Amino acid sequence: MTISLNDTKSSSYCEDDLEICHELQVEEWEVLQAIHPTICTSNSDGAVRLEVPVELDSERQIEIVPILHESYNTTTGPADPVQPALLDSAADKYERSCNSIPTVSPISVLLSNLPPLLLDITLPPSYPTHSPAEVIAVRAVSGWVPPRMVEEMRRQMMEMWTDMGGDTVSGGGTGILYTWVEWIRNGEFLTSIGLAGRNGRIGCVQAH
Repeated sequence: MTISLNDTKSSSYCEDDLEICHELQVEEWEVLQAIHPTICTSNSDGAVRLEVPVELDSERQIEIVPILHESYNTTTGPADPVQPALLDSAADKYERSCNSIPTVSPISVLLSNLPPLLLDITLPPSYPTHSPAEVIAVRAVSGWVPPRMVEEMRRQMMEMWTDMGGDTVSGGGTGILYTWVEWIRNGEFLTSIGLAGRNGRIGCVQAH
């Protein structure tokens, strides 16, 4: 049996604190369901599943860049080596930096929606006041966000609770689910992880 650090911390809080946290969790989920009923897939004993569509404010130029499996599946190292081709349409730079397929050119299409992202999240008993929600997994339907960038996305999500005033010692944390949903849904995350450039283009990866 695996016990998370948040579970260990939760045991140090009094029952009144945990009861308040439980009430806040219930309220947060009900509000999120009321706003985005189709996004809230499931919530069972603190295990939350969200399916968040990416709905851009207007049609954007999407560049689908094919890369080799070994590059696609890389989870270590910075995310930005794939940026040049995705953002500048420079296939030759992309080939040199990320071993893309030289015989296949990027495909450009205009889209206002991208396939959804699936989020598996754990809400520890002391969330949201004393502990952050834990992002267990992030998966892009059709795999258009490569693992390396998914890990960067997950890291940024985990930092948001602290950025909003959460502290595991003094408390003060607030619900983060709605913030995560909107960050993904409106496409803001695309710029944060390096898939969208200043010219408005968005890069999507296709593994070969």
